[in-house]
Amino acid sequence: MRVYLIDRYDVQVFQNDQRLKVFSENGREYVEPQMDADGTAQLRFVRTHELCAPLWWLSALIFWILGITGLFTPRYSTFYYSLDCTVRVSSDYNGVQLKFCKQYKNNKYNNVTEVCVVGDGRAQIVNGSYQFDEKAAKRRKTYKLLSWLMRIVVIVVVVIVVIYRIVEGG
Repeated sequence: MRVYLIDRYDVQVFQNDQRLKVFSENGREYVEPQMDADGTAQLRFVRTHELCAPLWWLSALIFWILGITGLFTPRYSTFYYSLDCTVRVSSDYNGVQLKFCKQYKNNKYNNVTEVCVVGDGRAQIVNGSYQFDEKAAKRRKTYKLLSWLMRIVVIVVVVIVVIYRIVEGG
């Protein structure tokens, strides 16, 4: 049985605490879960912000240095929402399609059901909403503040070195 994933973005798929491989066919992503004895499969969809990783500060520092003081580093996402959704699919319908959405309202994300079943597939969704991740929002603000402070420090050091070279050379 296949479960098709529409607009999956960076959502990871698990079954029985094991990450499932996501396949692609004709531009459509899908997973093939193992069915239980009762003909159902329970899937868990998880999305966390990259700033919530255990060593986020180390990777941020490395990319900040490689990106020449962060000027050429891709910006961190402002989508501070995490997803921990459980879906129970039934084997009586092959080709269940699940759609992942990011809803906007007045330039804010709504806490509405973001994982939904497309078509007549049979699936029971538990907690299919994105939840605001306060830790990611705080870490992004911290990163931006430290990044600008470090840029100022680098500029000051360069100016001091240039002035020192001019004074010592002349």
